[in-house]
Amino acid sequence: MLKVAAEFPKVRFMHCAGHKTLPNMGVYMVRIEQGDYLAGYTAGLMGYRNVGTVATQPLPEVVRGINAFTLGLARGLAESGAAFDPARINTVVWLNSWRDAAREKALAEELAAGGHDLIRAMADTSDSSKAACAKGVAAIGYGTDSVRHGAACALTSTTFEWGPVYVGIVRQVMAGTWKSGETFTGFEAGGVGLAPFGKAVPKTVRSKVLALKAKMATGEDMSFAGPVLDQAGTVRVARGAKATDKELLSMDWLAMGVSGALPR
Repeated sequence: MLKVAAEFPKVRFMHCAGHKTLPNMGVYMVRIEQGDYLAGYTAGLMGYRNVGTVATQPLPEVVRGINAFTLGLARGLAESGAAFDPARINTVVWLNSWRDAAREKALAEELAAGGHDLIRAMADTSDSSKAACAKGVAAIGYGTDSVRHGAACALTSTTFEWGPVYVGIVRQVMAGTWKSGETFTGFEAGGVGLAPFGKAVPKTVRSKVLALKAKMATGEDMSFAGPVLDQAGTVRVARGAKATDKELLSMDWLAMGVSGALPR
């Protein structure tokens, strides 16, 4: 896209999840980690303390999603009063692909067989969620509503809501106000969603999660509010601070509570 944008300087280009820009090419992404945090919070409030995550690629977008989910999970567990090991609540295995339905299913089945009580999907299909359901294990989907794709046991799913993002960009171009740069929005701009809760999610849990979602929609983003520690116990976000956009977009460390390592 960078090459083509340079060849057509009068055309506006936008690159999803990119980091390189030109005067006529910007980048955009949504704060899907906000949805990840709430999905983890949902699971934690319900007492899930041994989650297995089928992750995709070891890139910042995915890493911050894993971390936000884990941070939300820890918060929910703490509020639920459940006993848990703060260093080991989310075991991550890697697909090393955005989409591989057969391997997604196999990894989910392995996690379920290993005693994990919930499977967190992160790939571009709902196959790991469906595999969890088939094994009698709860699931949380990613990207789109997993229930609509056959995973009836899903508690919820984090969803990308690209429509408002695209409409906003097109309106800027039409109005002549578009400028190259980074577009990075969350619940406040309608770019992130949380799928309808499954039947297993109690009303009290729904109320707490939706209350946090409402706060995020006003711009109060607590998904990476400090203190945040990494796996080694090192403070990555200090108490009273929040991760900056630069830190979020370049995240290459796993949070306390994640079991597993980043592929190198």
